[in-house]
Amino acid sequence: MTSINKKTHNKKSLQAELEKNEFLLNETGKMARVGGWEYDIASGQVFWNKEVYAICNLPETNEIGLDNALAFYPEPYASILQQAVQKAIELKEHYDLEIQLQRTSGELIWVRTIGKPVLNAKGTVVALRGTIQDIDQEKRKRIELQESSNIIAAQNKRLLNFAYIVSHNLRSHAGNLTSLLELVKATDNETERQVYMSTLYKLGESLSLSIKHLSEVVKMQTDVKTLKSNILFEDIFDDTVSILAPTIAETNTIIDADFIACPYIETVPAYMESIMLNLLSNAIKYKHPDRNPEIIIRSAIQGTAKYLTVEDNGLGIDLHKHRDQLFGMYKTFHNNADARGIGLFITKNQIEALGGAIEVESKVNQGTKFTIRF
Repeated sequence: MTSINKKTHNKKSLQAELEKNEFLLNETGKMARVGGWEYDIASGQVFWNKEVYAICNLPETNEIGLDNALAFYPEPYASILQQAVQKAIELKEHYDLEIQLQRTSGELIWVRTIGKPVLNAKGTVVALRGTIQDIDQEKRKRIELQESSNIIAAQNKRLLNFAYIVSHNLRSHAGNLTSLLELVKATDNETERQVYMSTLYKLGESLSLSIKHLSEVVKMQTDVKTLKSNILFEDIFDDTVSILAPTIAETNTIIDADFIACPYIETVPAYMESIMLNLLSNAIKYKHPDRNPEIIIRSAIQGTAKYLTVEDNGLGIDLHKHRDQLFGMYKTFHNNADARGIGLFITKNQIEALGGAIEVESKVNQGTKFTIRF
């Protein structure tokens, strides 16, 4: 009897210990939002613990196969996970991924999933075991922090560029003003004095214009968030064509515009008008002398980004020589009497103020294509 009682007592103690460990494991999983799983290759069954079901928002009564488990992941994450599972089985490689999972409620959350191969005595992979953790809050904070960091880096870059432009342009004007004033002071010839004064007046106008342009750039950075609205690309295009109508008719310009793929954009209307006007007027201004201008304009959506492309068959630009200077202030690349070198500078700053970017492809004597990502 004593032996039986002792065995019964040991059994109860072991049962209590198991229940305690299971309780601690479940509570830890809930707090850390971590669940465990196993995929049995022979049967094709996937076993989840309670926390995995909770993460997926699925009742524990549902049986899960590999295809069912993968169905919780939208593309491209489903393919990424499927490839990782195949490598784990075929190459015995473990994986550690941060991907998005879609709960039964439709909510998309970020999860971290880890999988490791389980080998039998012969070294054959018979199962995969791993964990899945809900990291949605942490991941979104990291993404937000990275986006903020990118914005700050871009702003710092623009600030340095702006400081360089201010320093270079104002220093140049100041040096010229000083030299002209010295010449005015030194000459006794009235004719020379008038010539110097005329030049001085023009230099003053140029300085005033430079300050105006620089002020516009500063204004772009401060006003952009309060001026955005949802607009049609086609409306902006129609307004631009109306402005350029005489030039379009005079040069026999053909414009093929299609905004079906992405009709709307949330932006600052005045900036979008300026961007469209600068790119279209440049395409006409720098036309090839041997052919009529042809301009193709398209809008598109890729993922969360919206795009606008403006392509022409004009003179083109030698990007090997001029890529670094292309969007510089007062930089010109063709012998055009109307060129001032301010349009692309303003355009780039407007696009960057909107949080976008502009890229260019060009071949001399073939044409140029500008791609704007918003």
